[in-house]
Amino acid sequence: MEKQTEEIKKKTRRNVISFKHYYLGNHGSAGLAILGMLFVYISPSYDMFYVKTGSMRPDINPGDLVITGKVGGLFTGSLAVGKVIAFKDSNATVTHRIYAIEGGMIRTKGDANEDPDEHLLPVSSVLGIYMFKIPYLGYINGFVSKKTGWFFVIIIPPCCW
Repeated sequence: MEKQTEEIKKKTRRNVISFKHYYLGNHGSAGLAILGMLFVYISPSYDMFYVKTGSMRPDINPGDLVITGKVGGLFTGSLAVGKVIAFKDSNATVTHRIYAIEGGMIRTKGDANEDPDEHLLPVSSVLGIYMFKIPYLGYINGFVSKKTGWFFVIIIPPCCW
C-alpha cells in the first residue's frame, strides 16, 4: 500500500513539473503573453495603443504597445499630475503625462517636449491611464493594420499549412 502511494506521488510530481515546463517554460511564456493580450483586447476596462512618435522618450518609445486601464480602476487609480494618460486629439490617440489639472480640464506634456501642450483637455477625452508597455510590439500592430501586413499575417499562413 505504501509503495502504491509513493508511485502516485512520483507521477503527480512528474505531471506538475511537465505542466509547469510546458505552459510556463519556452512554449508557455508566448502562450501566456497571447492570452494576456487577448484579455486586454476583449476587456472593457483595458485598452492597447500603438505609439507612433517619440514625444514620451525615453520612457515610452515609438513602436511600443501601451496598455491602459480605465480612470478610477483597480490598478490605475484616479487622474493626478504626473500620471501618463492616453487621450483622443482630433483623429489620433496621444499618450502624454498630466502636467496640470485646472478645474475640470487637463493640461498634458510629452516628456521629450520642452513646452506643455497648447490646449486643455476635458476629463471625458481621457481614454485610459498608462499601466505598462510592451516594447516594439506596436510595430507588429502597425504592420497588421495595413493591407500588406494583413495579407502576410492573416491570409498567407493558413494557405501554407
